[in-house]
Amino acid sequence: MTAVTMAADVAAIRNEGSTFVRSGAIGHGDSFFHGRRLDAVDDLRRSFQLRHRVYCEERGFLVAEDYPEGLEIDDFDEHSLHFGSFDRDDELVGTVRLVRGRLNRLPLHEHCPLYPEEMKNLGSITNLTEISRLAVGRSYRRRAADGRFGLAGADSAVTAERGDRSRRSGNTIVLTLYRAIYQAFKQHRIRHVLAAMEPSLRRVLARYHFPFLAIGPAVDYYGPVVPYYLDVDLLDRNLAKNLPELLRYFNDGSDRRDNAAVADEGLAA
Repeated sequence: MTAVTMAADVAAIRNEGSTFVRSGAIGHGDSFFHGRRLDAVDDLRRSFQLRHRVYCEERGFLVAEDYPEGLEIDDFDEHSLHFGSFDRDDELVGTVRLVRGRLNRLPLHEHCPLYPEEMKNLGSITNLTEISRLAVGRSYRRRAADGRFGLAGADSAVTAERGDRSRRSGNTIVLTLYRAIYQAFKQHRIRHVLAAMEPSLRRVLARYHFPFLAIGPAVDYYGPVVPYYLDVDLLDRNLAKNLPELLRYFNDGSDRRDNAAVADEGLAA
C-alpha cells in the first residue's frame, strides 16, 4: 500500500464517521433510539429476556433449558452496571453490561487466554471493567453478515445519506449503548476496559476511532472472538482529534463536561 493510498483510506474512514454523525443517525433529542442505565426491575427483566432470545434461542450459545423462566442471568449480573437502547415506543432493542473487578473476577478471564505480558500488566490493575453481553434484537439484525450485533459495517455512511434507517439502525443501537457506557466510564472514573468481541465488531468500532488492542488469541467464546483492551484516555484523544462530533455526542447529557473541552481542543488543533 502506497502512502497516497493509505492517506486516501484514512480520509475515507474519517469522512464516513463524520457523515454518520452529521446524518442524524445518532442525533440528540430527536434520535430514534436512546440509551440509558437500567435500574428498574422491569427494565432489567427485559434485558435478561433479550439476552435469552439472542444467546439461547437465536444463536444457540447457551442452552435455553438452563433458563426455564426465559431470563439469561449469571453470577456476574449482581455486581454489573446494565444498559439498554430503546426505540421511540420504549421497546428495548439492545442491551449491554459492564462487569467491574480485578482480572480474575471477570467473565473474560474464564474463557479467553491472554498473552503473558498482558496478563501481567492487567493483573495489577484493581479497577478493570469488562464490556459484556452485548446483544441487539433480531429485527435490527437484517443481514446475515451483521452477526449478533446488527452492525451495518462499511456501507453505513452511504445508506445514512440515502435515509435508509433500517440498514443503519444496528450501528445506531450499538453507538447509543456505547454512549451510555462511556458516560458510566466518566462517572465511575473507569479507564481500563476489556471486551471479548467478534473481529467484525472491532473493525466497525475502529471506523469510529475506538482504539481496541488485541491482548490474546482468537477463541470460541459464544462464537469466535478476540479479547481486546481499551484505554479510555486514549479513546478521548482519538475522538477529539478525528471525530469530535462523536465525542460531543457521547458527552451530551453527561454530568461531566471535561471531555467536551477535549473535543473543542481537537477542533482547534
